[in-house]
Amino acid sequence: MSDVIAQFDPTATTSGKFATSSLSTGIGKLVIWNDSAETLSLTFPNGDTDIAPAWVASIFELNGPARQVQWAQNMTVNATTPDLSQVWVIAYRDNEKIPGVFPIALTKQTKSGGGAVSSTNTLTLSNTGAPLNTNVAFASPSGDAGPAWSVDNAGNEVLGDAAHGGSLTIQGPGGLLQMLSTLGTPDVEVKAGNTIVTGATSGTATLYEVLRGSGLRVVTIYFNNFENNSGAAQLHALLSSFNSAVLVWASNVPNLQLTLGGFAQTLQVLTSLAVGGGTTTGATTLKSHSLAEVGPIDSVSYSASDASAHTGILVLIGI
Repeated sequence: MSDVIAQFDPTATTSGKFATSSLSTGIGKLVIWNDSAETLSLTFPNGDTDIAPAWVASIFELNGPARQVQWAQNMTVNATTPDLSQVWVIAYRDNEKIPGVFPIALTKQTKSGGGAVSSTNTLTLSNTGAPLNTNVAFASPSGDAGPAWSVDNAGNEVLGDAAHGGSLTIQGPGGLLQMLSTLGTPDVEVKAGNTIVTGATSGTATLYEVLRGSGLRVVTIYFNNFENNSGAAQLHALLSSFNSAVLVWASNVPNLQLTLGGFAQTLQVLTSLAVGGGTTTGATTLKSHSLAEVGPIDSVSYSASDASAHTGILVLIGI
């Protein structure tokens, strides 16, 4: 079993020592929780030396003999009234499992007990050279057994704990899309951009390619009072082509064609549903309130001479 072999305030004196006699052979490990602003120089029984950085929990190996470890103040971190100045030394036998990954940075604040907390602003937070999965930042509300937010140097971030469920709020236009777009996953790309076609008669058609992946692509087009009652069709190019089957869902949309290389593709428009399978009819023009399927496409063509204004949405889901 582990033993707390020493506890002291390193500011009360400039140096001291503690015994490792609980480890009968002097072989084992020490975890030193240096919850103070003092970085300590350490001299071990075999003559090895090391440091215990301020506000860090560090692990040290002992190779014998079972004698005393000497410590001395090395340097003091510039701090304003630290809320605690204590060092705990815990000894573990050589075959004991030590919980946690060390070193662990001990987050500090200037006051505790519910009083006002002052903070220091910094432009950067840097942590280099520490073992994998070392915590570099964490926060814990009063009364919690562990951190409710933490980040380690392997890029892992944890929101919430057993007492408080974590949540993430993203503000600002396009914030969620921009965040997802920077995740860097090789198979999915979320796009924040759009393209707009202004109706020849009135309104607009805004195309969003909201999701692009090797196994799924989603495009939506929002029509806002869109009307093309001119003598020519209006072409709206997709940001990237659909390469295979596309499912089409239309609400109150203008008459349109789905094209590939400038040619209208034949849609299979759903005309009825049945337990044994639905019925479709081939058509090159899609009209409002329709469900259909089509092959590869690269553009949407808004038909000419459509004398009605439309407000609705077209959804294209495919590969």
